[in-house]
Amino acid sequence: MPKYNKGDRVRVRLASHSPYRGQIGVVDENPLSYPSSSTGSSGFWYVVRFEWKGLHPAARFMEEDLETVTEGSLPDETPGTVQPVQQPPMNFAEMIIHRPAMRKYFIVGLIVVVVLAGGLITYSTIRRNSGTRTPPGFSTLPTQQPSPTVEPTGEEMKLSFDSKLSEAKAGVVFPVQPVVKIIDANGKTVTDSSVPVTLIVTNRKAALYGTTTVNTANGVATFTDLYIRTAGSNYTLTAISNGLTSAISGPLDVAPGPAAALNFFTKPTTSGLATDFTIMVAVLDSYGNIATDSTVDVTLSITPGTGAQGAILSGATTQKARNGVATFNYLSIDPIQGIYKLTATSPGLASAVSDSFNLANIIGSKSP
Repeated sequence: MPKYNKGDRVRVRLASHSPYRGQIGVVDENPLSYPSSSTGSSGFWYVVRFEWKGLHPAARFMEEDLETVTEGSLPDETPGTVQPVQQPPMNFAEMIIHRPAMRKYFIVGLIVVVVLAGGLITYSTIRRNSGTRTPPGFSTLPTQQPSPTVEPTGEEMKLSFDSKLSEAKAGVVFPVQPVVKIIDANGKTVTDSSVPVTLIVTNRKAALYGTTTVNTANGVATFTDLYIRTAGSNYTLTAISNGLTSAISGPLDVAPGPAAALNFFTKPTTSGLATDFTIMVAVLDSYGNIATDSTVDVTLSITPGTGAQGAILSGATTQKARNGVATFNYLSIDPIQGIYKLTATSPGLASAVSDSFNLANIIGSKSP
C-alpha cells in the first residue's frame, strides 16, 4: 500500500546536491506503483508540487525520498538554503537581479521542469509506439493518435475500360472480351487493388451471360466468357464496384445468329382484293432474333386437319426471305368457309404453324 496519498504534505529528503532537498510540498496525484526491473520488487512514485515564490514546480519522487510533515514543521524552505532574511518587498524582476542565489535556484528549478517535461514527452512516445503503460509517477496525458487510414472514395479512384469491344454474334462469346482497370485521379492504374468488378448491360436493355463478376488482379479485371443473346445495336456495358466511380464501355453491336427456325410474324390480313389475304413469316436464330441476313425460301401450306376438306391454298405460296422475313401477298383459300391454320417450312429449319383463323370473318370485316 502507498505511504502517501493525494493532498498529503511531505518533505523531500534527497542528497545534498538536489535543489529540492528540504522542500515541503503536497502530493499532487494519486501514487502509481511500478515494478523494479532489477530486483523484482515494487514501489510507488509520487508527483509533489511545491509553492515557491509564486511558482508551482512539480517533481517526481520515490517513496523513500519523502517523509511526512507533522504539525508545527517549518514553512517551505528555499532549496538548498536556510530561511531567508526579511527584505523589503521586490517585484519579480528585482528578485532575479538582486538575489543571485535565488536566481541560481530559480534557473535550476526551471531546468528541472524542462527536463521532466522532455522525459514525459519521450515516455509518451515510447508508450505509443510500444503499447506500454504510462510511466510510473506521471499522469496520463493526451497523446497524438496515428492518422486514420482513409479508404479511397469514388472521386479518388474510378473504373475505366481498357479494351474496345467489337461486333459480336448473339449467343456467341465476344471475340474481344472486356478489360476493366482501376485508376486514380491521375489516370494511373492502382496496382494494389483486388476489389470485385461487375459488368451489366447499360440500362438493363439485355441480359449479359457468362462470368459477370471478376476480382481485379494488380488493379485489372479481365473477363473471359461474356456474351449477349438478344441481337441489337449500340449496346454499352457498365462496370460497377462498391465505392468506385462506374464506367461505361464504347458501343457494341450484337448481330443475330444463323437461321434456325420459322415463326409467323403476322396474322392473315386482307390484301385489298375480295378474297385475298397477306401474311408474313420470320426466319429466327436459336434465341428468337430475326436472322436479318437470311434469304432462305419459305413455303406455306394448309395445315392438315384444318379448314374444309379438300381446300386449296392459291397464290405465290413460296417466297424468299428478305432481311429475315418472307412476305406472302394475294393468297386465297377455296372454299373460304372454315377454321384454318397454315404451316411454314424451309429446308433445314424448324417449321412453324400459325394460329387458327376464320378467313370468311377476315374478308367480311373489310370495309366496303
